[in-house]
Amino acid sequence: MKLSLYAVYLFIVITINLFQYQTCFNTFNNQNPSYNQNPSYNQNPFHKKLCNTTNQNQIYQKLYNATNRTISSLLAPTCYEIILNESNAQSQYTSENLIGRIIPAGTFEDTALALEYLYAILCPIPNLPPALHTIQTYNLTYVSYDQNYLRTQIILVLNLTGNIQLTFFASLAFDQDYKLCGYDGQIRNFGLTFDNNTAGAHDAAIKMLCPVIQTYCNGTNQQYDSTEECIDYLTNDVPFGSYDTADQGTVSCRLIHVKFIPLIPEMHCPHVGKTGGDACYNKTVDFYYNQPDFLSCAHQYNKNN
Repeated sequence: MKLSLYAVYLFIVITINLFQYQTCFNTFNNQNPSYNQNPSYNQNPFHKKLCNTTNQNQIYQKLYNATNRTISSLLAPTCYEIILNESNAQSQYTSENLIGRIIPAGTFEDTALALEYLYAILCPIPNLPPALHTIQTYNLTYVSYDQNYLRTQIILVLNLTGNIQLTFFASLAFDQDYKLCGYDGQIRNFGLTFDNNTAGAHDAAIKMLCPVIQTYCNGTNQQYDSTEECIDYLTNDVPFGSYDTADQGTVSCRLIHVKFIPLIPEMHCPHVGKTGGDACYNKTVDFYYNQPDFLSCAHQYNKNN
């Protein structure tokens, strides 16, 4: 009789645990907000650990969705809606203190710069000079997740007009609302893709660059006395450079920054001028190692590890 009662008791315990497991699993999968208010879930250590694991998987899913949503926003029309802040689009996708860098394109501790260089560089912005290349589609080929912070590490391939692909290795940081607050990335094939050392290519690029500078950089923002002076200076006094060193004192750097002149001339005209401003100047190795942590803004969701 005692054995029979023990068997019944054991059956009940196993059944309850299986029921709790299924309840936890279903609760998280259905994103039931009542989960945290049910004390029975936290009474069983095994079940608590199980549910915590399920909760972490749910966070990973939210991180994946946030990552994918951020990348999708790089495509038109969302990219220019964010740049122009149409319908307050910036606050829907990014944190108000966004910072970041993409080597070798540049380092952006200023929020306005971090926003522009992320969203505008490959975006067809209305009423501005046409972009040479824009994003058509993308492939998110790899995603990993931080166990304690809202951060992801990704490998991303952008498919551009002209059958061109750019590959990025990047880390993304999100605030508690899963909005992008920081990024730190590298373009793996920037120079390989865009360097053109054929005869006349550099001269043609400079002759395209200088009229744009003279059109938008005038008055207090003027950098050169004339288009001819601009062409002469960039041809004879500034190395053209590879796009693999596109944040240095090169013509290649200025070719990137010229796109942003119409947006904020007072900020970007110095970047294409003789000095290169605070963007297109030669940097030492120490510059890259003495930068802030661009991912420190990530929300810490797991304080137990």
